Amino acid sequence: MDTPDTPDTMDTISLMSALTEPQAPPPAHIKAPQEPAGVATPKRQQIVMKATAPKTLPPAPQPSILRSAPPTSEEIITAGLSSIGLSMILPSQAITDRFVRAVITAVQKNPNILHADRTSLFLACQQAAQDGLMPDGRDAALVVFGSGPTAKVQYMPMVYGIIRRLLQCGDLARVSAHVIYSGDQYEITLGDIESIVHRPNMLGDRGVPVCVYAIAWGKDGTIFRETMSVREVERVRGISRSKDGVTWTQWWDEMAEKSCIRRLAKRIPTTEDLSSLFDYGQDIVTEAVADQPSMISTSAQTPMENLRAKMGITNGVHEKEDQGGR
Repeated sequence: MDTPDTPDTMDTISLMSALTEPQAPPPAHIKAPQEPAGVATPKRQQIVMKATAPKTLPPAPQPSILRSAPPTSEEIITAGLSSIGLSMILPSQAITDRFVRAVITAVQKNPNILHADRTSLFLACQQAAQDGLMPDGRDAALVVFGSGPTAKVQYMPMVYGIIRRLLQCGDLARVSAHVIYSGDQYEITLGDIESIVHRPNMLGDRGVPVCVYAIAWGKDGTIFRETMSVREVERVRGISRSKDGVTWTQWWDEMAEKSCIRRLAKRIPTTEDLSSLFDYGQDIVTEAVADQPSMISTSAQTPMENLRAKMGITNGVHEKEDQGGR
């Protein structure tokens, strides 16, 4: 029995035909329905999930072990000089900075200074500062004795530095020292009226050293003179640890002048005690000088001066045989 075609049945058949038959594209003037915003379709869900998926990050680099760089030579010197209270010794910060720079320059020229015993290095710098000399190679020099970590640094006053300190601390107008050679014209007179006349030979070979002299002129007209024969200079050299070093072998004349100025300076009245300036840098005197003739002095000497005279490192008045040789 056929089912009568009712309106409800016709609507159902029309709807099914519309779903199964291919749909023609809508006319151009009719817009296709848009998907409502906020409604997640399967395709949109895939895009969102892909965009929001966590990215795989590369492994973080492992932190490397931090190693502090070794201190530079400038840092070592600055710290060492600060530890000895350099700013408390020198009169101003500007002079302190100059002193530190002078030590750094000396180390740059001779790295063995920093490789030697550090205690001896800063002790030498402290002594130079106390004597008012710059270790710049002009006022004073830092000299290394020995080699390797057991080497010692010693501060050595130079001729220029000694003269500068004498002019600062003594009532002096001028100080000079010279070596007389066999080719020069000279005349040395001792006694009541002393004089030294020296005419260097500037045209030819001056010959070999004969003696060395130093003269200091006081502002009041007083003149201090000192002479040393080559034998006396060589005796000073003989008790030095650096007797075969560069200073004596290549700069004998300057070392001779310095020795004579040191001897002269001990007789000049000064406003400050400069004894450390003349004694420091003198090497330890051994028993080898015990057989030297004793020094004879007509003036009263202190116990320290007597001791120095017996040791042969001071010479207030010339030895008799040296006077005869002059």
